[in-house]
Amino acid sequence: MEGFIGKFSDVLGKTNHTGMGYKNNKIYLFAKERCTMKEFLHSIKLLELQGAIFLDGGGSTQLYYKGNKGISSSRVLSHGVFIKEV
Repeated sequence: MEGFIGKFSDVLGKTNHTGMGYKNNKIYLFAKERCTMKEFLHSIKLLELQGAIFLDGGGSTQLYYKGNKGISSSRVLSHGVFIKEV
């Protein structure tokens, strides 16, 4: 729908996606495996967040929580988001 063509058309395919959001003074970091951006958006709407931002997706998406691999890849990461529970 946004006109991605050529080398950018893969953004419309099924891949991993990452996002962050907030609700009631809490921050949420979430990732979903193998979905389109439309499917990802639908999943996020179900969380009823007050606001959200979608981060890098695809091969660089990784999620670890309390030492457990939720989603992982062998790709080297150039950045990360770390959340400390309080």
